[in-house]
Amino acid sequence: MSDKAKPKGPPFLGEQSFEKQIGYFTVLMEDVQSHVKGIAENQIQLEQRLTNKIDSVETNLSGRIDMVELAIKATRSDLRDTEKRLDAKIDGVEKRLDGRMNGIDGRLDGIDGRLDGIEGKLDTMDKRLGSVEKKIDVVIEKVEKHDEDIIFLKSA
Repeated sequence: MSDKAKPKGPPFLGEQSFEKQIGYFTVLMEDVQSHVKGIAENQIQLEQRLTNKIDSVETNLSGRIDMVELAIKATRSDLRDTEKRLDAKIDGVEKRLDGRMNGIDGRLDGIDGRLDGIEGKLDTMDKRLGSVEKKIDVVIEKVEKHDEDIIFLKSA
């Protein structure tokens, strides 16, 4: 065998001529540039799709947010109207209750007056009854005295 063994397959790149090496690198660089260009184009398309998607979502959400804001404003307005109506109803109920309470107070004052009158009449009746009792006591004493006189006269 010789010192230099023949390699199997094509020679290494470094063993080739400078022109062939340049040619190989040129092809390799064109292939890399083609891949980089494809990646850049895909990146641009992806960016455009994402931008479109974000714009679409933003438009959709903006519309929905506007609707929610309108609904909140309408609800707030409805709540204010409801509050005003309830305040008016409460005021009306308070006025009616005040009127009824005043009426009840008036009736109670009338009842108090009538009770005072009844108490006065009862006091008068008590006095008259006391006077009648005294008169009856006098009559009873007289009757008892007459009974004694009758018994005395019958026994004589």
